[in-house]
Amino acid sequence: MNEKKVADKINERQLVRRFLEEDDMYAFERLYDMYVAQLRHHAFQFTKSGFICDEIIQESFIKLWIHRKKLGEDSNVRAYLFRTVRNKALNYIQFEATTRVEEHIYILTFLKVAMFEDHFNKKVIQ
Repeated sequence: MNEKKVADKINERQLVRRFLEEDDMYAFERLYDMYVAQLRHHAFQFTKSGFICDEIIQESFIKLWIHRKKLGEDSNVRAYLFRTVRNKALNYIQFEATTRVEEHIYILTFLKVAMFEDHFNKKVIQ
């Protein structure tokens, strides 16, 4: 491993420690800056939407902040974030699929009712 990667890893561990132990907002922001591009790419693989990716990433960092006291110093914050982003993206996909099915059911029901009314009106007129 080259010197820069070793230095980055040490720096990352220090940021995680400061974030988890001291509630250091600067460390939290630096972790955000460190991971956001990778997380955005990860989320985009699922959602194919930049807007949705950004929402998912923000929600994931909010979740990290809220649950930071439950994480230990040895916690892998990067893995936690990637898992959270994946789960939120999958939940989004499931929600979208369910919504589309419900919309199709509504449209089909509306069309059946419209066809029945049209047929009924034709019989009344005759």
